[in-house]
Amino acid sequence: MSKNTGGKATYKGMNAQAWAAMSLFLQFVGRSDFQYIGFEGEKLEDFNLVFNDGRKLICESKNQDLNYSDIRNILDRIHNHGQIVPEDKIIIICKSVNKNAKSDIENYTYFKEKIDRKLKASPHKYTEPHLKLILQVRFWEVPQDMNERIVRILLARLLGIWVPEKRLEEIKDNLVLQDVYHGSAEGKTLTKDDFLK
Repeated sequence: MSKNTGGKATYKGMNAQAWAAMSLFLQFVGRSDFQYIGFEGEKLEDFNLVFNDGRKLICESKNQDLNYSDIRNILDRIHNHGQIVPEDKIIIICKSVNKNAKSDIENYTYFKEKIDRKLKASPHKYTEPHLKLILQVRFWEVPQDMNERIVRILLARLLGIWVPEKRLEEIKDNLVLQDVYHGSAEGKTLTKDDFLK
């Protein structure tokens, strides 16, 4: 876990979450099968990207370097909410992932028995619910400033016209503030159709 606590760490984490949400939303908004992004509701994780067939990308954004216990805690939260189905994917967005934890999770399919023993033992203490979710986990290691740049570039492309740099920054910041910060605080959704109007 992050050693920073309190308001500053919470704000920084929320800021990273907001940029990650808008970045992924803009990356999927052009897909015909994409429906909407849902922000932190009572049973949601940080945010979910939802598709026409009902499958979801369940996203957890952490502005920190993750280790085995951080991943286990994220999986606990997702399992306890009971909203995941086998077709869904879990996207963990973070600065970085411990290389051994990342290797174990990414290679779980190939070395299941060996990795099961390792993860069930101390100090990791993964349980069956954790292990069932591992195959659905994907990592997106990206710093917050990269997501900010992605949002800016994708937004400029979506506008389809040249916009002065200052105005583009205002549009970008307003989108994140209105749609993500306020939407997250109220557990709202942002549909592709509403966004593209």
